[in-house]
This record gives sequence, structure tokens and C-alpha cells, in this order.
Amino acid sequence: MIFTNFAPSASDMVGEYIDQFVLNSKKMSAVGIISLIAVALMLINNIDRTLNSIWHNSQSRSPLSSFAIYWMILTLGPLIIGVSIGISSYIKIMFEQSEHLSLGLKLLSFVPFLFTWFIFTLIYAVVPNKKVKIKHSAYGAFLAAIFFTLGKQAFTWYIVTFPSYQLIYGAMATLPIMLLWIQISWLVVLVGAQLASTLDEIGEQIEQ
Repeated sequence: MIFTNFAPSASDMVGEYIDQFVLNSKKMSAVGIISLIAVALMLINNIDRTLNSIWHNSQSRSPLSSFAIYWMILTLGPLIIGVSIGISSYIKIMFEQSEHLSLGLKLLSFVPFLFTWFIFTLIYAVVPNKKVKIKHSAYGAFLAAIFFTLGKQAFTWYIVTFPSYQLIYGAMATLPIMLLWIQISWLVVLVGAQLASTLDEIGEQIEQ
């Protein structure tokens, strides 16, 4: 369900690849595990530096503090998203059994957006190594959530309307799709962060 809602296409194939990765990860050697952890830490460090540069913050936090913050985001984020999608799907099935709850279905369709908004707000409030007002984080996250939702819908429309990419790439079609979607998602994160940072700077200037 997570891939269906957040990766707009080829969710079955992506899920199959991840299942294979999980099975293969059990056979990884100590060197492979250490390498995987090192790559993950470098990715986290890159995200940290990028977002803090948007907030014009050159101060670095302690490694332990950085690890705790990103571990929280990486663990709680997918958990919250998964729970929200699971609850939405369960309630949607219940609503579809009755013809008198169409309004409830319409309201339920906003649940993934609200949780996406919450995740972006959490990132913008916690990741920068400075105090960020929650309302500024929420404004930036709201913009990011809108772009994320629109991008997902546009991407889905393209995949459904122009399926020729599967004929060209075959079984490897998922790879360029996922890489492009990751790039778009990261761009959305940066746009929302830029807005939150700008609002933060304006707020500081007004207070002075």
C-alpha cells in the first residue's frame, strides 16, 4: 500500500525488488553490512548539510545528536505513513460498502495528504540545527505536500497515458521511474525547505 500511494507506478515490481533485497540482506557479510551502514550515514549527512545550508546554518551538531534525530525520522516517518495508509484503506473499504457515505470517502482522500504534510513539517522543524518556528515549518511543509501530491498525480497520469516506457525498458522500467521519482521528491523537499527558511528569516527581521 505504501508504494501504491507514494510511488505512483510499478508498485508491485518495486515491492518484489525490495522483498528480494530483504532476503539477500540476510546473507550479507560483515563487510557488506558495514558498507551499507556507511552509505546510509553519508546519505544522512548529505541531507543534513543541504537542509542546514538552506537555513544558512554552519554550526554542526554532535554526531550522537544527529544520529538520534535522523534515526527518529527514518523509523517514525515510514511507520506513521504506513499506519495512515493502512487506516485509510480499511476505512475506505468500510465506506464503499455503503452508498450513503460518499462524503466520508471524499474526506478520507485527504488523509494521505495530511500525513505527508505532517512528515514534511517534522523534517523542517527537527533537521535544521537551529530553532525553527513550527508555523514556518508547517507553511513550507504545506507547499511541499501540495507539490508532492500534484507530482504524484501527474506522474501517474504520464505512466498510464504513455506506457511505451515498458516496451523500451522491459523489466528494467522500474529503475528509471524510481530514480526520476526520487529526484522529483527530493526537489519538492528542497522547495518546501526554502519557503520555511525564507519565512523564518522574515520573522527574525520583523522581530528585530
